[in-house]
Amino acid sequence: MKSLAVSGHAESSNSFTRLDFDGLPIFAGFVDTSPPEFDTSLPENQSRILLRTLAFSCNFRDKGLIVRTAAYGGTACYEIGSELCGEVLAIGDAVRDFEIGDRVITDHWYDLSEGVQAGVTGIPTNHASREFHVLHQDCLLRIPKELSPVIAAAAGLSGQTAYAMIRRLQPRAGELALLTAGSSNTSMFMLRALQARGVETTVVTSSATKAKQMEDLGMSEVVLMENPDDRESSFRKLCEGYGPFDMIVDPFCNLYMPAAIPCLKFSGRYITCGLVPKPLATRNAPCHSTMMAHVITNNISIFGNCLGTRDDLAKMMNDLVAGSFDVTIDTVCEPTSGPEFIHRTFCDPRRLGKVVLEYPQ
Repeated sequence: MKSLAVSGHAESSNSFTRLDFDGLPIFAGFVDTSPPEFDTSLPENQSRILLRTLAFSCNFRDKGLIVRTAAYGGTACYEIGSELCGEVLAIGDAVRDFEIGDRVITDHWYDLSEGVQAGVTGIPTNHASREFHVLHQDCLLRIPKELSPVIAAAAGLSGQTAYAMIRRLQPRAGELALLTAGSSNTSMFMLRALQARGVETTVVTSSATKAKQMEDLGMSEVVLMENPDDRESSFRKLCEGYGPFDMIVDPFCNLYMPAAIPCLKFSGRYITCGLVPKPLATRNAPCHSTMMAHVITNNISIFGNCLGTRDDLAKMMNDLVAGSFDVTIDTVCEPTSGPEFIHRTFCDPRRLGKVVLEYPQ
């Protein structure tokens, strides 16, 4: 069994390729590992499924895990990947709704309520590049055969998150939305979902290259942030030209939230689903008390969102099949292109959309 791994040390494997990971050297390549044992007679496997990976992808969270591994500097390898599409090879006796040969994706449903079984909520695996997995049935969702493994492996985590935020925002046709970090995976998925619901969406990005790429793809109003180092001034000008807005979708709250909030109308809605590392977030941040004064006096609703529900994922997949939602794929990599996959996913400024590595079927 093989998997795509990274290390902070060149001696981890003779076949590894050195990459410059935002100034930090990492070494990447495929490693051979032992396949998982799956004895259906064992009680712990009664509700579990053995599957073979058909395709996988990474997300922003993987970047932090890679940096942590590289910074450690040891020879240990870290197998990457946070979402996948696979084929069911065997099932435990208590498994329901799945059969051998089914195509499945990882379900990143998230619920910390009392009584929810530990170990089956959240990200099912941080090692999606492994060729074989044993996962609990509640961590998987069966998908239609007509959906390609590449699309399925790209859509899960960001699509599920986007549909959860749509459910909570309840956007209406004709409303105005502001979408920050426009080229991020989450924002790309949110843009498609908002457009499908008739929401007039303004996308903001700090990259001139990404702005041009998004315009070439026919995306809605794309605005290049005039001065990324002065976010308060940039968002004030943006609001004068395109706002105020009924809602703001902001994937990185500690990067844009204080400057973006004043762009909301009375009774506006703001939602966020993540943060960036602190060094990126602290430049010229306006006073939080000023932001909260606007929130209070304008009856602003603020939502925090982590992942989504199983229903969110199922609805997104159904919309994909129906053609009412789509996924922007940047690159599909071959099984021999592990280092290239990592570089394109995390380090190439030309990337726009998801990068997927597909195994032979």
